[in-house]
Amino acid sequence: MLASGEFTEKDAFRQFNVLKVDEEEAYVTNCAWINDFVLVAKGFQKTNQLVEYAGHKTIVADVSEFRKLDGGLSCLSLRF
Repeated sequence: MLASGEFTEKDAFRQFNVLKVDEEEAYVTNCAWINDFVLVAKGFQKTNQLVEYAGHKTIVADVSEFRKLDGGLSCLSLRF
């Protein structure tokens, strides 16, 4: 689980492996884990490396136009 700010220490998340994301990259905590890959927004290299270091394969996606309207990868995902 990616988290930033006050969410990194919430009791409700203690049961999860929380990867702490720097505040300046908080937008990228909105990722999508699909099959064996984590979709990560382009432009957030530190978080991308953090996810890969945790053992996950990543796909970097340019969502800059969606970000202008506060859209994130999980909001854009249709999952079954």
